Amino acid sequence: MEELCEQVEAYDSAAEAVREAEIRANTEAEELESYPEFEPDLKEQEIADLREDLREAERTAEDFDDLQSRIADIKAEIRQAKSDDQIETALADRDRALDDLQDQLEDDYAAMVGDVLVDHLQEATMETSRPDVFQRAREILATITRGRYRLDFDENEVEFRAFDESKQKGLGLDELSSGTRVQVLLAVRIAFVEQQEQGVRIPLLLDETLANTDDRRAKTIIESTIELARNGRQVFYFTAQGDEVAKWTAALESTNGVTHEIIDLATVRDVDDSVHIPDLESVESFTPKAPSRDGHDHASYGDELEVDSFNPHRGAGTAHLWYLVDDVETLQQLLELGVEHWGQLNNLLQWGNGDLSSVDSDQITVAEENAAALSEFVDAWKVGRGEPVDREALEASGAVSGNFIDEVTALAESVNGDGRQIVDALHDGEVNRFRSGKANKLETYLEENGYIEPRETLDHGQIRARVIERYVDEGVSRSEAKDRTDELLSRLGQA
Repeated sequence: MEELCEQVEAYDSAAEAVREAEIRANTEAEELESYPEFEPDLKEQEIADLREDLREAERTAEDFDDLQSRIADIKAEIRQAKSDDQIETALADRDRALDDLQDQLEDDYAAMVGDVLVDHLQEATMETSRPDVFQRAREILATITRGRYRLDFDENEVEFRAFDESKQKGLGLDELSSGTRVQVLLAVRIAFVEQQEQGVRIPLLLDETLANTDDRRAKTIIESTIELARNGRQVFYFTAQGDEVAKWTAALESTNGVTHEIIDLATVRDVDDSVHIPDLESVESFTPKAPSRDGHDHASYGDELEVDSFNPHRGAGTAHLWYLVDDVETLQQLLELGVEHWGQLNNLLQWGNGDLSSVDSDQITVAEENAAALSEFVDAWKVGRGEPVDREALEASGAVSGNFIDEVTALAESVNGDGRQIVDALHDGEVNRFRSGKANKLETYLEENGYIEPRETLDHGQIRARVIERYVDEGVSRSEAKDRTDELLSRLGQA
């Protein structure tokens, strides 16, 4: 006890040192955060890294003046970040004052880090630990849907899901059309069959599979099966229905790269009960027909295609290939293969074995570079712009009752889901009798859930600079990167 009493004065001195160190640390942190250009991750960066950011910005700005102010801001950020040395000194003082507790803390931290590492490893290995059959089913689904859908597996719900690459939206199997569910089922079954094969591909036998299906579902089954045949799988289709023979014939005759033969068993057996095959002159073409490129340059071909405006909120995967494929001939070729959006093409390049071998690989590379630049544009454009507000978000906020939901939803649509404009309009009384308190509640919800962004948006020059750098990162020369950036921004209506 006497020994502990003798340590009281030292303990009080150490505690006072801790308090002073914490005060200094908090003061320095508050001063750093008060600067206009402060960003939270600056305190985590090294001075050398910030200096390298400065050098990259200076290289980006060497040929134009409108980024000079940004370079000055970065220099200011470096000067501000130097105060980290003072913070680190204060923290070191505090650590020295707490040496007596360090052993126990290290034990606790070791246990904590162990848990974090386990979680990280589980996440990192989730994809690789899945059975090969799942990976193969994903490849097959990408192929037979021409990249439209990617097969996913929900680890929590233990169920398959399909991700629509054109809409960048995940769907449960019960949310899919009957035709797409058939494609998922076919992909999974074929994948399981392949796991049992030993070097030789087993033929696929189908017996009147089109019976009792509508035309849309029959079209899906036929197209999916043809894609399997295109990739080397032999298919036998048995039917006694003449209209099914006509559908298969129409599809196969309009498909390149797949040979077929029709065998009438009545003829083989020399009997007189051959199936009558109707002339289906009105059969819908199974091969998508894109408008002819003749007489068109890239811009006019986009007009001919009536390409929808690109919505950055929906992500680069939803972009029509016109935005990314520079060569008009290649663009038409991809469209006639049924590949219309970047998400589809990217899915095929990653997982599928679709008929892309005939497409110029150099043009595919150009499209991939443009897609990387488009992704950078999307990320830069989203700075300071929250997610678009829709009816679902308004209902989830709890601030908009059933009496007002239709009016407020219409208001949201009129401003393209801009959360800030919606709240301002409600405060201005644009929805009659909508109370100010409810508008404040809605504003709080939108801010807390990412619909209203506190950061300022980037200007055109800042966005352009980021896109140029992304092209450079993809291996494009800086002079070419500038030209291609201007072309991409022009296509997006951001010139």
